[in-house]
Amino acid sequence: MNKAILIVICDFLVSAMLTMMTGMVPGHSGGTGVGLDEKTTRVLLFELNRRQLELEAMRLKLHETIARSGTTPEKQAELQKITEELIRNIAKQEKLEGKLIAKAADSVDMDSLRTQLTSEELRRKELESELARLKNDLTGNLQKLADVSGDLRDKRRDNAVLTRQLSEARDAAGRTGKALDDTRKALDDAREELLEERSQLEKTKGELSLAESERNAARKDVEKREAELSLVRRKLDGVQEKLLEETRAHGATREQLAASKSESDIKSRALDAAKKELASEKSAHTSTREQLAVSKNESAAKARALDTAEKKLASEKSAHDTTRQQLAVSRHDAEAKDKELASTRQQRDSERNANIEARSQIARQDTVNRTLQQNIRSLKGSLTDAQKEAAKEREGKNILTVKLAENQAYLESEQQNNAALKDENRRLQQALLVAKMEKQDSETQAGMYKNMHQDLVKAYTKQEAELKKAQSEKDQALLSAVKEVIARNQQQPQSAVPAAVRKDVYKLYAQAVLRVDAGVWEKSGIWGSDILGGSVTSFYPVVDFGKNRVLITGSFDRFAGDFEKVLNFRKVINVSMSWAFPYERNPEKNCTKLDKEMTVNSRYPHLAGFKMENLDKNIVPLKALSSRTLKERGIDNLLLFKSDAEGSHSSLDGRVSLITTENGIPALFIRNAVRNQLSAAPGDMVLTVQGEFAGIASRRVRINNVNGILVPLFNEPAADWDKTETVRLREVSKGNYSDYGMKIIELRKKYPRDHE
Repeated sequence: MNKAILIVICDFLVSAMLTMMTGMVPGHSGGTGVGLDEKTTRVLLFELNRRQLELEAMRLKLHETIARSGTTPEKQAELQKITEELIRNIAKQEKLEGKLIAKAADSVDMDSLRTQLTSEELRRKELESELARLKNDLTGNLQKLADVSGDLRDKRRDNAVLTRQLSEARDAAGRTGKALDDTRKALDDAREELLEERSQLEKTKGELSLAESERNAARKDVEKREAELSLVRRKLDGVQEKLLEETRAHGATREQLAASKSESDIKSRALDAAKKELASEKSAHTSTREQLAVSKNESAAKARALDTAEKKLASEKSAHDTTRQQLAVSRHDAEAKDKELASTRQQRDSERNANIEARSQIARQDTVNRTLQQNIRSLKGSLTDAQKEAAKEREGKNILTVKLAENQAYLESEQQNNAALKDENRRLQQALLVAKMEKQDSETQAGMYKNMHQDLVKAYTKQEAELKKAQSEKDQALLSAVKEVIARNQQQPQSAVPAAVRKDVYKLYAQAVLRVDAGVWEKSGIWGSDILGGSVTSFYPVVDFGKNRVLITGSFDRFAGDFEKVLNFRKVINVSMSWAFPYERNPEKNCTKLDKEMTVNSRYPHLAGFKMENLDKNIVPLKALSSRTLKERGIDNLLLFKSDAEGSHSSLDGRVSLITTENGIPALFIRNAVRNQLSAAPGDMVLTVQGEFAGIASRRVRINNVNGILVPLFNEPAADWDKTETVRLREVSKGNYSDYGMKIIELRKKYPRDHE
């Protein structure tokens, strides 16, 4: 570029001298015949400089790609193309800069031109010396790059060797694993054969025991027969002795023998029969002995078979031990291979790290070289362009600041609108809950009207049939009176509570009620493999008891976790409690966790609650009512709200009484089994039509042979919460809620479920 500047300056000097001497007008030296003004030239220089930066970035990216994944002919061609375009770009910049300097020189006189020429000559010498120094540095860097490239090739070659060794080690490990699998398979086959031999041995032992029992039975039979034979022998000996005595008696008295010949014949026949019986017994005894001998032979054969099986079992055990030893050797070899493989992997990783470090060093050296080149080219920059760029940046920053402020204001406006929409949605949902309860009232009232009408029609029909039989004037007068009463009763009954008043309590209920999900799970079984428990959903209001006690108040039994399933609370692994608005579409996601503590009332242990702080503006707590205030206002116009369904309610008019329990606690007694009215259950709550909280049902009772539900009343709502029990809901360690379980066990022992 400096040479071009000098050439242009010399051309200008020659042209000026010719002009002064001959009056000639200098022409354009560019050869284009068209001149460019200064503004256009600077615009072109700016665009060429921007394109130069893009080309250098592309070239740097391509160098990094080649250093990371290796070079290819396509990448080399692309690199050559980018380099040529970069050279052409630099040449165009030098040409335009030369023209810009030449145009600037038109307005310079000779002295200033000489001064500028001298300064340019000095600057050229400085730049040449700087260029020589940079060339030397570049030569040194290229030499370092060559050394690093050689080291990189060596590393790659070593890496290939290590990869091949790793592949061989993997193959050896695969072969070892295959041999290990074959050994395991052979061991499994031997184990199966051993089990089969063992079952065969057990079968043989069973047969042997059966044969032994048969032999014992045969022995007992032989002993029995021998005993019978000895008895027969004794009988035969006795008969023979009697026969000898008779023979001697016959020899002495032959006359008596002749007289008793017939008797002697009879005895002879008896003797013959006895001899025959003896012979048969002997033959049976002989056959029994033969059977015993056969049994002994069979037993001996089975004993020999048992010995053979035991020997075979011993040989199988020895083979099994040998196989186990071989398996141990194979495992030891496999572990050695694994260690060798791990060592090879470590070596390969270290080589890979060295390669990465070498590549990083090359990339850093390329970055240094490019930085040096950019420093050389940056000397050509213009202060005006820098000022313009700074002005543009300031203008852009101002625009961005304005846009950022606008976006921030828009975001805040959207957040406010979103919060307003959420509040409006919650108010609409509360109004929908009120409408739902009003609809339930209408349906209940319609059912009552229908049943009342049916009852009146039946009574009218029955009384009219009976009164038709009356003929006297008195009966006719009675018939008229009955018809008049029935006509009055058939008029539409009026609700004891005005609709506007009911709507007020519905609105207060909708603003205070929340959905509470209480879940408890524990391990069960001998080994703790079974998981028991679950989650119970309840709908209870936020109640203000005074003295800054604002609680989600409900039934302890429904909150504890064992309301639906029996738990022993020995190995509690999870406790999950949360609240959400009852009309949320996704309460599991849009909920607030209750993970600190649960408060149980010591005076009324069936009550439990969760402290509420920083209430949402859509939640309006109910006020608690004392027993004294309830007595003063009376027990009319009370409503029962179910705890397992939001908005489900029923009137208590005509089926509630005010009593005092055996512990001296005032309470409401609610009678069930009333047609067209919801039955009360433990955990349900009672509100007045003015929206005051009266209490929670505790348990089922029977008073004067009438079944019902007991609702204990507060003496002083604020003071009744002075004494409480605290149940921690946080886990002791991961998956361990032992504090919660032990506290629930303690409360169950201290306050049994039949508490007030």
